[in-house]
Amino acid sequence: MQRSPHGAKAARHRRSFRFIIAGFFGSQGDFEYLVRLLEPKPADSRVGRRDMDVQNPGSNISGIQNPDLEGVLKLGGALLAPLSSEAEQEIAKWENWDQPYPHVFQQELAAFLNLADDYARLAADAANQNTDLPDAIQADPDPLITPPIYGRWHALRNRVLKEADGSDAPNNDNWLHELNLDPRWRSAAGFGTDVIIANQEEYMDAAWDQVGDVLEANRQIRLAQLAKMTANSWYQKQVLPLQQISHDKILFMTAPVQKRVISQGITVSHRIKQSPVTSALTSAPLRRMLRPNGRLQKLSTFDESIHPNNLITRVNDGIVTAAPPHVIPATLPSLDNLSQDAQPKNVPSWLLDLLKRYPFIPYLLLVLILLLIVVLAITGVSTGIWAVAAAVSAGLLWAYRTAQRLITQMNQADSVSETAQTPAAVDAMPPSSNFVLTPELNPLTLDPANPPQPASAGGADSIQSSRFKTALKDSYTVLQNGLQAGIRWLN
Repeated sequence: MQRSPHGAKAARHRRSFRFIIAGFFGSQGDFEYLVRLLEPKPADSRVGRRDMDVQNPGSNISGIQNPDLEGVLKLGGALLAPLSSEAEQEIAKWENWDQPYPHVFQQELAAFLNLADDYARLAADAANQNTDLPDAIQADPDPLITPPIYGRWHALRNRVLKEADGSDAPNNDNWLHELNLDPRWRSAAGFGTDVIIANQEEYMDAAWDQVGDVLEANRQIRLAQLAKMTANSWYQKQVLPLQQISHDKILFMTAPVQKRVISQGITVSHRIKQSPVTSALTSAPLRRMLRPNGRLQKLSTFDESIHPNNLITRVNDGIVTAAPPHVIPATLPSLDNLSQDAQPKNVPSWLLDLLKRYPFIPYLLLVLILLLIVVLAITGVSTGIWAVAAAVSAGLLWAYRTAQRLITQMNQADSVSETAQTPAAVDAMPPSSNFVLTPELNPLTLDPANPPQPASAGGADSIQSSRFKTALKDSYTVLQNGLQAGIRWLN
């Protein structure tokens, strides 16, 4: 029978509560005025506590007979008055009544509570022979009605204090034992049970209100578990055998979901795009073309090293390409050819390599000239030696200027090549304050007496110079990115 969730909910909505917002009590004043007239006073230690008789708990269990307790325990309420240090010392004997732990009363009560678990394993007369039970219970051969163990479902425990084999239970002084073996907490748990029994219909109605969401959540959990088990079974039966045959098969099969699978922080689809393997190799048209019984498969000749199952691997290794690499025709001029033609002529290659590797050599020649002059000045040589030294210095100076000219010419020639056209090369250009862009010049209309003057270095860059460098840097960036990607841009 299904309970209607509307009756209890309507009853809860019909409840009303009264609050005093403002009011006057004759000539004495309003409510706030009277409350402010109240003065705090020390409370009696009995406030918020009630004596509980523990001398005869029943069920043949021995009472708590501590002489200093006078046969009672102090049952505290939800609100307790603050106490002085003297009152706290007075109440301490009731708070520590079970020391040393466990008390005889607790041992007998735990054995009595554990009878329910013992009856499930033993006959009643055998279960009642527990030595921790009172003599009257040990002599009774019949099963007894035992009180419940409060919180057993939360703690997942059927016994307290002792295990079935007589050993100590784990954590036998935790909240579960304190709740069930202290008369004060057991009485509070009993009050709570009475509240549940009195309002069980209302609580059941509230549970029915929530059961729809619980069922839906459980359904989602079951679907997720089914999906997990299905995916694991599919992986074991389908993916792992393919992996042993070829990794290319796995890429073909998982192509539709590669945009959703993460590999080292990025999707598999994006990782494939960054590799020599293009997305076309895992596309649906190519998968249809390479199907086992397709026309392309029947017309193609394959062997052990070349077959459809290693196509992606061969593309990734560079063995197979979708198109041949770009090759510049020998008769077509290129930037690299222009750079090579602009190199110094009639100069030994070893000298050019030496100057390119060690561009500071010309400055070493100047240092030699300076050292020669200093040594001759210190030693005071004759005029003839000074004449020879002057000739040597002139030769070194000529070598310096020649080396500088060759280095400058090589740098200018290298700057034309594609590898030297970098954003850093633009940053290294000197500023020019009179740089302007001129229209295309017609040699027939040029005035030989007044030819166009090139821009000079110095000062801050003009507006056109700054914009030109920005555009040139962007162009060089695109060029270098293309070179890194294996694309050669032809100008």
